[in-house]
Amino acid sequence: MQRAGARVAHRGRLAACLIILGLVAAALPVSGNPSTEGKVSPVPPEDLPLPRRDSGYVSSDACVECHQNEHASWHASSHRTMTQVATPESVLGEFDGAEIDSDGVTYRVFTRDGECWAEMPDPDLVMDFVQQRGRYEMMKKIPRVERRVIMTTGSHHYQTYWVAGDDEYGRLMQTLPLVYLIKDQRWIPREKAFMRPPGGRFLTQWNHHCIKCHSTGGGPGLIDEGQRGRFETKVAELGISCKACHGPGEDHIAYQRRIVAKQPPAGADPIVNPAKLDHKRGSQVCGQCHAVFIAANEKSVTEYATSGSSYRPGDEIHQTNYYIQQPANGGTSMRRAEFDRNKEFFRERWWDDGSILAGGREFTAVRRSACYLKGEMSCMSCHSIHDSDPADQLTRDLTDTRMCTQCHSDPRDTSRLSDHTHHAPGSSGSNCLNCHMPYNSYALLSGVRSHQMESPRVSASVEFDTPNACNLCHLDQTFAWA
Repeated sequence: MQRAGARVAHRGRLAACLIILGLVAAALPVSGNPSTEGKVSPVPPEDLPLPRRDSGYVSSDACVECHQNEHASWHASSHRTMTQVATPESVLGEFDGAEIDSDGVTYRVFTRDGECWAEMPDPDLVMDFVQQRGRYEMMKKIPRVERRVIMTTGSHHYQTYWVAGDDEYGRLMQTLPLVYLIKDQRWIPREKAFMRPPGGRFLTQWNHHCIKCHSTGGGPGLIDEGQRGRFETKVAELGISCKACHGPGEDHIAYQRRIVAKQPPAGADPIVNPAKLDHKRGSQVCGQCHAVFIAANEKSVTEYATSGSSYRPGDEIHQTNYYIQQPANGGTSMRRAEFDRNKEFFRERWWDDGSILAGGREFTAVRRSACYLKGEMSCMSCHSIHDSDPADQLTRDLTDTRMCTQCHSDPRDTSRLSDHTHHAPGSSGSNCLNCHMPYNSYALLSGVRSHQMESPRVSASVEFDTPNACNLCHLDQTFAWA
């Protein structure tokens, strides 16, 4: 395999990936990795995204001066640790010389001078190989290299890792296609952690894919230099920080400093509090990540490829994002055409009845709920970053039926609940969530609650083999019984 030819193919693939992805698109206690203790040299700055300080972005450290409690609650959350520079404190995987086999391709993870490394098939050539749809068994012939781990993603249930790409492509971060299961303390191939058909590698690059939802203010920074593309990627912050929900903070800080200096500023404070937006705009703040979407138009694609999404909290997100829905029960002709062209794409994310199969798409599900469409329910009705458990951000003291009785306060939903549920008060069958938000979605190797919020539909189980709330509890009964 010739390196020069690979570079040309790689440049075309980078641009193609950007276009395709633009158009289709209490945390567990964290302890350092014992195999990386000791003096560790920092990750070279040239391997990491550049800090972004344009568009009014400031560091989350700037918020501590006035918002100590809010900063502390955010700092303890899994949002903050979504993406981190690889350090002994952030790396949870055991880089102890283990060899992980993935369908005959071996990856070795080890520590050198306190740094985490991987011996692997050259990731740049692997991506070229995948793009050219080469035969899988040929991957074993790709030259092996050693690459230092420079970034981590995840810290809740599992963690995955990124290595520096070839210098020819700038600040390119290639996947180490492994996942470390934190609770089980073991490695698995990355593709085994996702709901995908067997076979094939699950390979990607952080710069144009994961950057969208695993960093704040990320801009891929794709530069087309004729024969190849380079990434000059920038982020306002790794992980999901204050600015992701409240907007860039520079003008807010200036506004408040003028007040402190007794220099009344003009206009209103530009900072955004999602809880004070209407229920749709507030939920859109979460929907910038927790959804299945593509760029809304060509302008959005171009912006994304270079400087990232132009959406800011409080904006109308449909100006920049087009939200994909599975066209169950008919749908528009355009939705049906999308489905016919990309059936496997849909079946990795939705059940055939149109309900969400894969987690992380909660806003996509909420948008189909009557509570959202006909009521005023928002994500903030149940979730909070600053007054919640750090794991799932469920608002403290707002559990089970109390989430629902905020709005559903009729006696049949409260004092006479068993008339509604046909189950004993206090039983699992009288828990609103078990019937209207059953565990029929999949994420992070576990079942998660559906956010579509609808009544159990046995008819969907009969027609589409979709799980229903009744039979998820009554495993010994048939659909006919339900």
